[in-house]
Amino acid sequence: MADPVSLAASIIAILQLTSSVVQYITDVSGGQEERLSLRNEISSAYGPLRMLHDRILEDQKRSSTSDGDDAKHSWLSSVMDLGAAKGPLEQYAEVLKALQKENERFMNSSKTDGKKIIAMGKSLAWPFKKNEIERYMRIVERQRSMFLLALQNDNLSLALAIKEDTSLIPKMASDLADVADVVGKMYLSDNEAEDRAIVNWLSPLNFFPTHDDIIRRREPGTGQWFLTSPTYRAWANGEDETLWCPGIPGAGKTMLMSIVVEHLRNQFDIDRKIGVACVYYNYKDQLEQTTANILAGLWRQLVHGKDTMSDDVKALYRKHADRDTRPSLDNVTEVLAKEIRRHQKVYVIVDALDECSETSRLELIEKIQKMQPTLRLLVSSRQYDSIARQFEGNPRLEIKASTNDVRAYVAGRITKGSRLERHVIKDPTLVKDIEKVVVRNAQEMFLLAQLHMDSLQSKGTPRAVRKTLETLPKDINSTYDEAMRRIGDQGDDDKQVAEQILQWISFAVRPLSLDELQEALAVEADTEKLDPDNFLDLELLTSVCCGLVIVDEKSRTIRLVHLSTQEYFKSSRSIKFPAAQEDISRTCLTYLSFDVFADGPCLDERTVISRIQRHQLFAYAAENWGEHARGAPEKVLEGQIIDFLSEDEILSSSVQAMHFHPGKNWHAGESNRFAKEVTGLQLAAHFGLHHIVRKLLENGASVLQHDSLGATALHAAAEGGHKDVAQLLLENGAQIDAQDSNGYTALHRATQTGSRPVVLLLLENGATISTGVDGRTALHFAAEFGNEVIATALLRNGADVTLKSDVISTSEHQNKFLGGRTPLHWAAATGSKALVRLLLQSGADVNAVNVTNRTPLQEAIMLNRISVVKVLLEHGASVSMKDHVGWTPLHEAAIKAAPVVAGLLLDHGAEVDATNMIPTTDLREKLGEEDRRGGWTPLHIAIRHSRYDVYEVLKNRHADVHRRDAFGLTPLHLAVKFHGGWGLGSVQIIRSLLDEGADINLKIFDRQETALHMAARQGRVDCILCLLERGADIGATNKSGKTALQVAEASGKAEATKVLSEYRSLS
Repeated sequence: MADPVSLAASIIAILQLTSSVVQYITDVSGGQEERLSLRNEISSAYGPLRMLHDRILEDQKRSSTSDGDDAKHSWLSSVMDLGAAKGPLEQYAEVLKALQKENERFMNSSKTDGKKIIAMGKSLAWPFKKNEIERYMRIVERQRSMFLLALQNDNLSLALAIKEDTSLIPKMASDLADVADVVGKMYLSDNEAEDRAIVNWLSPLNFFPTHDDIIRRREPGTGQWFLTSPTYRAWANGEDETLWCPGIPGAGKTMLMSIVVEHLRNQFDIDRKIGVACVYYNYKDQLEQTTANILAGLWRQLVHGKDTMSDDVKALYRKHADRDTRPSLDNVTEVLAKEIRRHQKVYVIVDALDECSETSRLELIEKIQKMQPTLRLLVSSRQYDSIARQFEGNPRLEIKASTNDVRAYVAGRITKGSRLERHVIKDPTLVKDIEKVVVRNAQEMFLLAQLHMDSLQSKGTPRAVRKTLETLPKDINSTYDEAMRRIGDQGDDDKQVAEQILQWISFAVRPLSLDELQEALAVEADTEKLDPDNFLDLELLTSVCCGLVIVDEKSRTIRLVHLSTQEYFKSSRSIKFPAAQEDISRTCLTYLSFDVFADGPCLDERTVISRIQRHQLFAYAAENWGEHARGAPEKVLEGQIIDFLSEDEILSSSVQAMHFHPGKNWHAGESNRFAKEVTGLQLAAHFGLHHIVRKLLENGASVLQHDSLGATALHAAAEGGHKDVAQLLLENGAQIDAQDSNGYTALHRATQTGSRPVVLLLLENGATISTGVDGRTALHFAAEFGNEVIATALLRNGADVTLKSDVISTSEHQNKFLGGRTPLHWAAATGSKALVRLLLQSGADVNAVNVTNRTPLQEAIMLNRISVVKVLLEHGASVSMKDHVGWTPLHEAAIKAAPVVAGLLLDHGAEVDATNMIPTTDLREKLGEEDRRGGWTPLHIAIRHSRYDVYEVLKNRHADVHRRDAFGLTPLHLAVKFHGGWGLGSVQIIRSLLDEGADINLKIFDRQETALHMAARQGRVDCILCLLERGADIGATNKSGKTALQVAEASGKAEATKVLSEYRSLS
């Protein structure tokens, strides 16, 4: 705030806003207790603000007419801090503005007619929920208390309060963001609300904040060498579909990828037909960054800002929502593929491909490259041989830190660093010296330049800067050593904090948020709650680490500055942090044992999420304390762990928090899916704490006790893959075939998680292998997860390859493929060629059918498993068997755009013109669109979806272009009706069909319309022109006696009407 008068004016504006908001809260109905509490709280701030306004003006007047009273000047100075950026007045005003938005909506609604008011009655009621009001109350109460401190002349308390308040700005900002989000949601229509829910459900990963965090650090003008290079241009504007950009660690690959993303988004900002999407891999996020989640993250970016969600995505969401299930990888792949086909071109930029597992890497690139040529793929990574083989034959452009970019970076750091800037003002020649040495020593690595500038920034004098320039390291590990020496040279307190931070970040199972780390560092041994006075300043968390950590401001996560930093600590962390796992586990256990959790688990989902949001470390500590304790630490911490596991309420609170994540959309009743009454023995077995399990057994813990879902400690050990714990439990009387409430045994759980050692242990101890869950045995699960090794072990122990899963209800279309499956069905769908061979060699029936008469061959084709298709055909799979609606394998290949598979099937005798059945009325109501249509050949299917590549295969095998379906539609009618939503569009296929002799004027059965009528009805000018050029009869009439022109007019297709009218006048 510039001066006291301006501050007083701001207070007047806030007072006016207060009056308006109080009136709104009074006028609406509902939420009686919370609403009135908020009104009273805001009203009680009005008086202090009014008095504050008057006092400021009065003291300002006195100070301007006198020499001044030091006390009065001191008071005015302190009060001025109330108006600082993000200070108390601004935070208080933000709450009022959020409420005022809803007030304006209320006022606008009041001006509408009576009927509309009645219709909107529900939305005019009090829209806020109790926990939302609590957020308002926290902010309002805190700011009101500071207004009172100001009036009481308590300058010291006011200064301290403002300092503490501004240190909590990130948390306050989170509260205010929540408030804004609540108000924003009130404006969503039902469809918009569902669309938002769908996006968050389908795509847990959001790369928008990640990108913003990275590009924010860019120095202006950097990266131009890359954008102007011929290789990049050939990818962006030419014919190259894939470009691989390898680079050494620290070369600046991530920044360059973000520059490309930003450049493309700016270039195509208004062109909705061009999509740009990015992926930023992070080595610590591998559990979250699955292939399915990555593909969904790409989809999220492509649909961002669109007005409506596609029907196919809505259908997928509604199918899964009620059952709280996730879409499969193939579901997500298909959703992304459809969205990409809705674009003219899509650019996908993938950064740090080397930071994901090799399996995921191969899987992702395979999926993405199948979506070309519409999609352009740019990938950065380290120069690993395995990745080089993946992109063999594709253009490559090596990434190095250019000299000009490093110079720009150094210049930017000098002007942004206040200490270094003061030094160069004193000694201007220092600028060139810094630039010369840093550029030289960077050796084409941006990371080295960054770390060197961090080191120079910490120096207190120009002389110290010059001295440091003389000894700057020239390799990355030496630079890290130098940074660690600087940490050691700090005062004892800062050194200890830095070491704790680096220890937590290096050993944490996943990236930590700033709030999580702040709470972790505030935990003290043998305490029963957090002391707010022990919270470290957030700025200190990074400054004491001498450039080795960085904060992603959008996501508010703190991490090591680079993957190479993690590798540096990994190689020596046992030396630098010998007791890290023990320290972290102790901290987690202390935190979980706080009094605030002693009341036991929460009663509903809403309260659980609220608890986790209030206690930032709670979820991490609950999920991971045992991961840190396993091995040597559990022996050291034995007493603390046993005490924790013996406290039922504390234990139950912790177990509940393991399942809940605030980012997920939780629904009422979902917590019933999670086990309650989990025993300490179960939890110890879950984490694989062998020493603790043995101690608990010695103390009398029962191996037979189970949780609310019937699972025992043996189930937990098996699911976690902890062989030593499972053996210990069996030695102490655990029932090997005990079933939980869903029928799962320990063998099922070990098979599902792929733990071969535990599977072998259970089989050696006589586990029953024929027990099934809905008819699915352990062999079914091994096949479902593609685990050949476990399947081999099960088969050697007598597993039956012919058993089918139970037949489930087929009343819902989406369940039609699930019942009656053999292990071969599952293996074929998984795509494991070796596992399919193993099952066939073990006696599996290659033509076994499920409840809908589908064979393993159809399962493999549905997911485009080409190698499996070949194996099944080699073993005699039938190419002519039809499912319950008459689809043959060739129909399946057509709908899945699998030209290679289509060719294989035809080579093995598939009938090119096979038709599906015309379903009964009862069955039609239960089926999807394609299944409801009778008389379709594979050619109909290929054209329905503009699968031009499959169409070419079928055409070359002499598919009948004249064949009508049950409604009289030929392939030509379908090419017009289902135009260009996919692939290359319909006009290309229309021309080809006419070249093959398709009857251009043939009419469908019902409306007696020609292809031209259909094109006119849809306003497809491109199709109309194509048909007219090839001789379509413009005068042909339909059942109602209308020509194509009249149909276009009646349908309101102005452009089509104009074209047809002009053509008629010329003919």
